[in-house]
Parts: sequence; structure tokens; C-alpha cells
Amino acid sequence: MRKGIIAPIVALSILGCGGWDNYGLSDKGSPQAKKYEIQKLLDEGKYSEVISKLSNDPTYGGAFSPEEGRIALAAAYIGRAGIDINSIINSIIESGNSQDAFASFLQSMSKAIGVKGLFDLDRAIDQYNSIASSCSPPPQSATGKDACFYRAIVDVIRAGIGLDGILDDLNSWLNPQGCQDDANGNNVADDGDASACAISYAVSPPPSCAPGVSYTSLGTVTFSSGSLSKDFEVLKIDVQDPNSPQTCTNVNTLYRLLHDPGTGKYVVLTDGYCDKNFNPCSAPDGATCLPCPVIDPATGTPLSATKVIIDSVTGASNALGTIIPGSDVDNTVNQYITEVCGTDNVCTDSDIANYLQNP
Repeated sequence: MRKGIIAPIVALSILGCGGWDNYGLSDKGSPQAKKYEIQKLLDEGKYSEVISKLSNDPTYGGAFSPEEGRIALAAAYIGRAGIDINSIINSIIESGNSQDAFASFLQSMSKAIGVKGLFDLDRAIDQYNSIASSCSPPPQSATGKDACFYRAIVDVIRAGIGLDGILDDLNSWLNPQGCQDDANGNNVADDGDASACAISYAVSPPPSCAPGVSYTSLGTVTFSSGSLSKDFEVLKIDVQDPNSPQTCTNVNTLYRLLHDPGTGKYVVLTDGYCDKNFNPCSAPDGATCLPCPVIDPATGTPLSATKVIIDSVTGASNALGTIIPGSDVDNTVNQYITEVCGTDNVCTDSDIANYLQNP
């Protein structure tokens, strides 16, 4: 992997040994001073300030080339999403040494995963797309290649967020503990069984669900906030031990939301729990407290969890395969795809459902 593309911004190298004045930093309006200002804000984690300065003019009054400014702006969006890009790259490389690479990657970054940062990551991808709309064939410029690389890394993160947003508890799914997490005793967390059942229900009812997993449609609920109003089908999923005598006597109940825009149902990406007016709550009951849907503020569209995963993991593989083919990162992401989507490397909703039951 090329080491030079790890830094979030092209090295500015503006201080050198000639002193402050020789490099124009005493004049705060000089291009050198403006570059230093942006780099310093990034280093200090003041990402919103960088975004406010560069979002309308990525060149920052001519201090940057448009491409350099967009790389810096994307870095600010990634930082504001709470992501340490260097740590994520290291996590990808290290997870490639494990048998279950994608699960290992998710475990390593579970604290960083959160759907609230998803839209900042999407804005970062917009910046990279404006530099290099296509990564195959690879762009000629070094900045274009950097944009493709970073976009691929962000896509890997988005795939993790998509998986996190289709589960109630990522850590419990990765490490189920006894009957409280695995009531049907199939060595798969009930969270994964429930999501797989919901995906199967959305794709082709009646669904194919694991033994001990039953479902009930609770009908349609409407989530409203201001001018926003969206309908969702609530799926109640019960998981219990199908054996007699039972090892686990508890029934674990989980809920999933589905949306149908008129082109087919899909399981919605969710973030925590809320009532139908998006007020947070903590005890889901299928009526007054539900999984809280994630809705794109730009389009008003509820996000499909499986689409986020499928688009992201395949997009990352396609970009890396042309930018740094055969590298540790490329090989590991291809390993992710094989785990999640099967050996044909073509991702479908059914592949995601299968993976949820075989992490």
C-alpha cells in the first residue's frame, strides 16, 4: 500500500527551515498561511470550522487547488463523523489475518461505528466523487488516486455502519452470551436471527426463518416530525428454544421496521429507539417505543440497511482493485466480500441475511 496516501491532506511542507516570514505565514491572508490554518484546524479536531471555511469555496480563496481543498473538506467530514481514518486502515489490514475478517474488523471498530455519522461520510464521498467520478480505469493524477482510495475506505466504514444499523447490539451479535442473547440455542445471536428473518420477509414472504424464530406483522405506523411523515411496517419477532425439553425458557422479542416506497419492501436502517415523533425512548414495545428509522435529510427517504451494506462493500472492492490491486487492503476487502456475499462476489439481500446468521 502506498504510504503517501495515508495523510488526510497532501503534505503542505510550508514551514521548512527558512522561518515564518520566508514562507508567508506572517501574512494571514497569504495562501501559505491559509493552508497552515486549515491543516492546524484539522490537527486540532476542529472539523466543523474547516467545513464552514471550505464548503462554499474548497480553494479557500485560491490557497488550495480545487482538488486539494476537496480532499481537506472530505477529511473534515470524516473527522466530524468520529472516524480516525488511519486507525480504520490499520484495522482493515490487521483483520485480514483472521479467519472471520469482516467480523474482526467490526469488532475492532465497534466503538467508532454509529449511524449518526453516516451522512457526514456521504458528504465526504461526494467530495471524492467530484475529484474522481470513476476509479476504473484509475485516474491519472495522484490526487485522483487518493480520492479513490479514501472513498473505498469510507465505503468499508459505511458497510460496517449498515450492519450496525440492522442490529440492536453489534457486540452481542459478535459475542452472544447464553440464553439472554441466543434463546433458540443455535449459536447465533437472536439479533442476527431476527434481522435475517426480517430481510427474508421483505424480499419474499413467507420468510425463511431460523428454528424457534416466529414473526408477526403489527401493521403500519407513521413517524412524523414537522413536514416529514413516513409509513413503516412493524415486524415483531420472537425467538425461543424450539427443543423439548428446553434449555432456554425465555422468549426474546425484537422489532424491525420495513418501508415500501412502491418498488418493494426493505428493512430500514435504524439508530436506537424512539416514539413516532422521534423522541428517544429505551424500552421497545412495538407501539409507543420502536426502532428509530434513519432518514436521509436531503431526500426524506428511509435508508435501506442492506443497500448501504451491498453498495458500500462492492464499491470499496471495485475501487481498490484498480487503485492498489493486490495490496493488503485490497486483499482484505475482497475477503470481506467473500464472507458477506459468497464466493461469486455478487451481493444480494439474501447474502446479507445468510451472513447475519453466520458471522
